[in-house]
Amino acid sequence: MVSLRNFEGGVLTAVVTPLTSDGDIKEDSLAEFIDFQVMNGIKGFFLLGTYGEGLAIHPRKRMYFLEKFLNYLRSDVLVIVNVSSTSPEVSLELARHATDLGVDTISSLPPIYYSQDVRGLIKYFSLFSKIEAHVLIYNNPHRQNYDITPSIFEYIAREVPNLRGMKDSSGSIERVHKLLSTNYGKDYFIAIANDLMILHTFLLGGKTHICGLSNLFPEIAHKIRVSILNNDLKLAVELQNILNNIREAIKEIPVDSSAVVKELIKLRGIDLGYPSLINRELTQNEKTQVLNKVKYIISKYSTTLNKAGINIDFK
Repeated sequence: MVSLRNFEGGVLTAVVTPLTSDGDIKEDSLAEFIDFQVMNGIKGFFLLGTYGEGLAIHPRKRMYFLEKFLNYLRSDVLVIVNVSSTSPEVSLELARHATDLGVDTISSLPPIYYSQDVRGLIKYFSLFSKIEAHVLIYNNPHRQNYDITPSIFEYIAREVPNLRGMKDSSGSIERVHKLLSTNYGKDYFIAIANDLMILHTFLLGGKTHICGLSNLFPEIAHKIRVSILNNDLKLAVELQNILNNIREAIKEIPVDSSAVVKELIKLRGIDLGYPSLINRELTQNEKTQVLNKVKYIISKYSTTLNKAGINIDFK
């Protein structure tokens, strides 16, 4: 693994956790999945977050998954482990376990369900000062029901010595601009995490994007960044538009996106199993609908994909 301090930037995949129908970790496709990601340009992994259904998986299984994932990891990539839980004690246990395995960066949502002011947030994130790890705030306002604004983040960072940055999932272009065009982007590790904003992240000089759709199409997400670095903005916009269309097709299915992604990734020849026990599987009609739409989108934009040197082969 590469350390946070030495990470040079790129797209990280917000990994969907492979599960059996009983909710156990399905490890038989992990090596294949990791190789598929790294071979297609992915520079790291965000584990057990929203796409990874971390909050729906028992802590012991979260630990087991991390152990197996790291066993199969053969590349020098960044690994960030989400340790969020409704219990701070569980979060600390998950954080200690991750650092014992050599992970140097953990991430946590602020406390959920119970409202917090700045002092409460400082108290919570200060708990991680006991852990020898870089800590990132995982800001997901739509899930936690309140927002860690840049000014609030700055207050917390002053008081928590090992707080190194933020994963921002607000989906606000104004927020992305604020975080990346000021000293926040220079002084802290800022990762934007909204699949509609890969283009914006790197165009505004961002270093890191954490992507859910790169589970399915890592090569497209990676090539958006490469196109911007190569000053081919037109191609970057066209590739972002492809992912936007795929995201729209996924959102039409009334289940969590992680469940849809697990179904779609079978098109790439990888079986990551079932949704967690709190999420349902797709119906056959839903499977047919989303599979056909995604195949159509890839076919429709084949010229753009060819121009980017991308060949998507469905199994």
